[in-house]
Amino acid sequence: MLSKQDISQLLQHCPNQKYHTMIALCYGCGLRVSELVNIKVADIDGQRQLLKVCQGKGAKDRLVIISPSLLNLLRHYWLKYRPQTWLFGVYYHGNTYPLDVSTVGKMLKKAALTAGITKPCSPHSLRHAYATHQLVAGMLLNQLQHQLGHKSIKTTERYLHWSPDLGHKGGDLLADLG
Repeated sequence: MLSKQDISQLLQHCPNQKYHTMIALCYGCGLRVSELVNIKVADIDGQRQLLKVCQGKGAKDRLVIISPSLLNLLRHYWLKYRPQTWLFGVYYHGNTYPLDVSTVGKMLKKAALTAGITKPCSPHSLRHAYATHQLVAGMLLNQLQHQLGHKSIKTTERYLHWSPDLGHKGGDLLADLG
């Protein structure tokens, strides 16, 4: 499993701000890669610090908490790139489309290689690290279930073996990276 230090190294070895923001958002909200690439600018509610995940697994929508440090990162990203529809869109023949999921995986593997990380590293590894790190930080299991979009609490319980101490409501994982 990716440690907080591994996540920090990945973020430091991103080729540009766009990919840095993608990794941070994927990890910081525990998103599936398909959810990440389909985020629209309008899905971010900065006032309420929420991200609307549209049509996640099982065609379900959900609201996910965005930490203050992640929201700040998203604001800087928006100021630099000024995306209109898709947060991480690609421009092709006069139209903007969502980024392909394979692009995210390739970029992440390249960042891991550059950072010297030998552990398996995929967008799902970021999601797994998010879940484990939030439980260690004390996020309640039912809150984590909602954040991850799991239909059954049993699916979320798979992460319990990683966290010996449970206590408070989780944390701002990106701020904790240091």
